[in-house]
Amino acid sequence: MGEKSEGILLHAIPYLGRQKILKVFSPNEGLISFMAKSANPAFTDPFCICEWVFQRGKKEIHSLKDISLIDNLLEIRKSYDSLCAAGKMAQDILRTQLAGKRTDALYALLKAYLKKLPSMENKTALAESFRIKLLIHEGLLSLEKTCASCGASALHLHEGESFCSSHAHPLGLSFSQEEWGTICALGYERTFSAFEARRALPIEKLDRLFKERLS
Repeated sequence: MGEKSEGILLHAIPYLGRQKILKVFSPNEGLISFMAKSANPAFTDPFCICEWVFQRGKKEIHSLKDISLIDNLLEIRKSYDSLCAAGKMAQDILRTQLAGKRTDALYALLKAYLKKLPSMENKTALAESFRIKLLIHEGLLSLEKTCASCGASALHLHEGESFCSSHAHPLGLSFSQEEWGTICALGYERTFSAFEARRALPIEKLDRLFKERLS
């Protein structure tokens, strides 16, 4: 019968005619790739949540045997802004996660964010919150209110650590007090309503932070 795993489809790559390589993020397998020879097109749309039945192969791409739809998250595909935000979260997962790495907490976070996304007005804040929480989860970001060197109020980041103005590195990232409050809220708030009012998002700085922490 094969093995079973719940998972979120992040990417579908056409392969030799009707076949597709599916990139799925699952809680117990991390990133896992399936070869789908004749999958139902409705189950190969990005962001659908399914139970995937597969035969594990010797290589990284496993043979997909069956799919049971859990939630197609159809509302995401009705809005361009929702698709963009969901796509950004999917790309962040594809860039940071590995095959065979158990990721229960991160999977639950992505699933919750994708389900909430269509009803959020501030979709950009939700995507940026996911990115910051992802860096924290991976141990790549220590976002604190106080400086790692002296305990004074922090407004700067360098190599994933928080610093005050006196200990800021010349090549680090500097934030205003409003920006720092925003990124701390995006990183640690647990209610979606807390993100709606966060309009002053330092997008360019957060993009640079993400790239630097993954380099």
